Amino acid sequence: MIITRALRIGRRRQPIAARTLLGWVIQGTVPRLTCREDGETVLHVESASGRSDRDIRTFASRDEELTELLKRQYEIDSIGISLKSRPRRDEERAVDIFQRTVKKVGEQYQVGLPWKDDNVRMPPSYEMAARRLRTIERKMDQSPEFRDAYTAQIDNLLAKGYAREAEGTEREDPKSWYLPHFAVRNPNKPGKTRLVFDAAARASGRCLNDYLLDGPDLLRNLPGILFRFRENEIAVSADIREMFLRVKIDRRDQPAQLFLWRGDERHSPPREYVMTSMIFGARSSPFLAHSVRDHNARVHAETHPLALNAIIRSHYMDDYLDSYATVEEAINTAKQVLEVHQQAGFTLAGWNSNHAALLEDKPEDLLARKPKEVGLGQDSPGRTLGLLWMADEDALTFNTSMNRVPQEVKALQRPPTKREALSAVMSVFDPLGLLSYLTITAKILLQDLWRMKKVGWDDELPEEAAEEFQRWLRVVEEVSRLRLPRCYAPTGGVVERQLHVFNDASERAYASAAYWRIRYRDGTIRVRLVAAKAKVAPIKAQSIPRLELQVNLIGARLAEFVQDEHRVVADRVVYWTDSTTALHWIQNDTARYTPYVAHRLGEIAEKTSPEQWRWIPTAENVADQATRMNFTTKEESDKWFTGPPFLYEHEDRWPHRQEEKAGDDEELEEIVAHQSDTQEAPHLPDIERFSAYEKLIRATARVLQFLDAARGRARGLTLQHIQKAERMWIQHSQQESFAEDISRLQRGKNLTTGSALRKLDPILEDGVLRARGRIDAADVDGQMKRPITLNGRHQFVKLLVEKAHQEASHANRERVVNDLRTRYHILRLRLTVREAERRCLRCRIRKATPRPAVTGDLPPERLGAFARPFTNTGIDYFGPLTVTIGRRHEKRWVALFTCLTTRAVHLKIVYSLTADSAISALRRMAARRGWPRVIYSDNGTNFHGANTELRRAMEEWAPQLKDYALTRRVDWKFIAPGAPNQGGAWERLVRSVKTALEATLHQKSPREETLATLLTEAENTINSRPLTHVPVDIDDEEALTPNHFLLLGPSGLPVTAPCTSMDRRAWRAAQGLADEYWRRWVKEYLPTLVARGDSRDARQRQIQEEDLVVVADGDLPRNVWPRGIVTKTFPGPDGVVRNVEVRTKGGVLRRPVRKIAVLPKEA
Repeated sequence: MIITRALRIGRRRQPIAARTLLGWVIQGTVPRLTCREDGETVLHVESASGRSDRDIRTFASRDEELTELLKRQYEIDSIGISLKSRPRRDEERAVDIFQRTVKKVGEQYQVGLPWKDDNVRMPPSYEMAARRLRTIERKMDQSPEFRDAYTAQIDNLLAKGYAREAEGTEREDPKSWYLPHFAVRNPNKPGKTRLVFDAAARASGRCLNDYLLDGPDLLRNLPGILFRFRENEIAVSADIREMFLRVKIDRRDQPAQLFLWRGDERHSPPREYVMTSMIFGARSSPFLAHSVRDHNARVHAETHPLALNAIIRSHYMDDYLDSYATVEEAINTAKQVLEVHQQAGFTLAGWNSNHAALLEDKPEDLLARKPKEVGLGQDSPGRTLGLLWMADEDALTFNTSMNRVPQEVKALQRPPTKREALSAVMSVFDPLGLLSYLTITAKILLQDLWRMKKVGWDDELPEEAAEEFQRWLRVVEEVSRLRLPRCYAPTGGVVERQLHVFNDASERAYASAAYWRIRYRDGTIRVRLVAAKAKVAPIKAQSIPRLELQVNLIGARLAEFVQDEHRVVADRVVYWTDSTTALHWIQNDTARYTPYVAHRLGEIAEKTSPEQWRWIPTAENVADQATRMNFTTKEESDKWFTGPPFLYEHEDRWPHRQEEKAGDDEELEEIVAHQSDTQEAPHLPDIERFSAYEKLIRATARVLQFLDAARGRARGLTLQHIQKAERMWIQHSQQESFAEDISRLQRGKNLTTGSALRKLDPILEDGVLRARGRIDAADVDGQMKRPITLNGRHQFVKLLVEKAHQEASHANRERVVNDLRTRYHILRLRLTVREAERRCLRCRIRKATPRPAVTGDLPPERLGAFARPFTNTGIDYFGPLTVTIGRRHEKRWVALFTCLTTRAVHLKIVYSLTADSAISALRRMAARRGWPRVIYSDNGTNFHGANTELRRAMEEWAPQLKDYALTRRVDWKFIAPGAPNQGGAWERLVRSVKTALEATLHQKSPREETLATLLTEAENTINSRPLTHVPVDIDDEEALTPNHFLLLGPSGLPVTAPCTSMDRRAWRAAQGLADEYWRRWVKEYLPTLVARGDSRDARQRQIQEEDLVVVADGDLPRNVWPRGIVTKTFPGPDGVVRNVEVRTKGGVLRRPVRKIAVLPKEA
């Protein structure tokens, strides 16, 4: 019932329709249905409606949107406390392209797209864009409101000249790319629809963004802009209207921005348009827009000096946000900013201010729609809880609509799912961390959910977790009533401005909060929260002192960031911590500490001085509120925003650390306690710096030798040093892997039920943990009776296993396992041995297997219908054949010419292995069959199975043959070296000719005339072979053969079919027959070429430049195959790499990917 009765095949990557007894079914690839790149599905045609396609896209986009929320949330959380990244090389290229292409055309700027490569050739993308357009049209048909809004956006692009109808030549441009488009609606801006072009949409595995550079990140960090927005009393905000669209794209790059649209004309083909302006959705657009904006500001810096700093430092994307000390300064700066933007064709609209004088001269259409409320830096539709500025009150508050949480969850009608909880928490937009004391509660809850492995993403939360989440939602709703002063404090009469940073850590989280303490001449003191950062503690438990040290480092980075981004200067910076241990580390020499502590202390010392650090009781540390899951009371939240009470008092009343009576002895005891907690011996080297077991042991032994020499005991390296080093590393790995079990054994207690060692009945012998089995009575070595217990996950054990693998001469895994079990009992032993084998470079090379790419598309020369036979020709040689001339014997070779389209052959005898003889054979063939337009042939190095003499001759002919062909306007192409499979079109026919000769040539050395006759008969035999299915029914047409195109019949016999009245003349009859044969070729033979070869590895990662590879060479043993680095790839028209250039020790080789095996980067 499911056997295929008929097929309807579309273009590449399009679905295939198959007719069965059950009806028509659709088979094809559904993009992004699962976490894998592709998924296969079969849909019955009756149910393959628009709904199915939309459901799939909705599922995919939901995950993508959540991923984007997570990414942006972590980026915001890390601003100001993460290390700055180095500029990339491709950023320099992007800047160079901008500087070379930027120019002002009329009232607007024009730039070129920053391409990764100067020679860009895009794959076909029309079908992908057309498919996406049909999806949008189905949605428009279901919603008239959506249709009207969408059509208005397209009409706006055309009316304002942002887009135009495409010209015929643009679709043929190598850079041509059709962009699908879709609409985005922002819940924070109801009624506004934004048209986005999807530059990440893929066709043939590639997308427009793959070819573009994103350039350096010129986006000013939002917290810094908000800092300056809160500095002064006069605030102003505005935004650039249609900023991206006001930047024009170079005409030469516009073909990369084609798109399809047909409005309501659904029965006509889509019309092609091209975006002349920069699109919203390309990876390069933010860089180009910011570069144009800043470039224009610098051009007018002399005439508009106030605007330069305002545009460079106080613009976030297209938003202008700043504050000024006086009304006059604000008016003058805003005026200059407006004029400078007008010079670039930008319109500054949405003006708002807390002072009416700034808005008096602005037209009504340029003022903000909601003058009382402005969203700060939240333009993403996924952000539903964000920072708001109430301009009439000049206060900051928060939007708590929480649109991402389903209504039934907020109404406590059902628990949320894990996905819904994560989405809600990640949608909180708090760039300054002002709500860290509240958001950390939800993040701790998410970490607890992460530990619940049995709770899936779409499973409802357990009852206790659901109650905690719903309680958090209720607290969040109350946040909308908060009102925080937008301005820190009046700027007049300030005597001193101090920055206080409070740090605290717990087992669940750590946080840092920064406050301005502003003192006035009259003695008044104001304290305002500036910014805060809170993070959950790592899942892998760390000691509290280490967490305290980490948060102190974050506090130092936060203070540096706050000072750098403010225009006002802090007269003094004070850091507060309630950890005496961390405070002792900071205020003492760092040389005595472990690398983890020393590295962090080093950075803290660079950013701060020991005198700036002070101790504070935990009860007065405001950062403590953001380190626990308890919900904060109103009194505690007020204290969070206004700072601890002691900051309003004189410094004499600030907390002071109590002097320890024991003095230095207690400090030393505190250090020793730290060393015991970390279990790190001071003389063990860093194991991560060693790649081999012997190097690690010898380095450790050298340390022990040095210590003995310092004590005057020994001078040279001895066996005792090696054995002691091994013992120390065994104990160290056991301590890190089984610390709790060792502690219980030392105290004489039983192991816990969940211990991995419980079944081994372990004991401690001389400080080493050993497994005690049931073979104590056996007469074997003591180490085999009680083997040393180790954890296969520890790095030391991995090195030990790698050593055993090498000592076993890279034998099979069971041999290595057997060798190790004589002395050790290693948990996960077989898995650890397998991982060691995978990391072994020698084993990887020994087992390296090239994986061929998916079979490529046939070249156009194989598919050129209605052309003269041998227009596209492949050529090959075989021989030598011995002929008898008189009493002597001579060698002859045979040149095989094959028509790549009709598969006909033409055989010519070649009399010598010279270029002249080869050219003569080509001339004789051309005189009989006509000159080809394209000739394909093997590279001489492909004749591995052929005569050595013939191989050398072909290598010498190649340049001369190609030069001669050029004089005849023939394009001669050679296949890649070492890839005879690419010449399969003629290799298979060579074998067929040899088979025919073996059946007819009975003499060892025939006369030359006999050989010529037999070759001509063999040629006719090969040209009589059927290309299509041979019918059995007498009424069916005969099978199509190459002779039908050469002789207008299967074997050259006269045509018996009568001519019609239209075909009375012989030449017209011949032409009619030829056309009929070509129509049959297209209908019957061409479909047989659709199927590809084995494509099991079609989804594998493609070879890339800089990959380390092994070049397979059938003439050499596997262990001496050359290694090298890929310097260049040669993708086909479908974007799949099939040939590469490899730089080896012996030079640069060009080989097909089927002879390349990729090695891991770490190799």
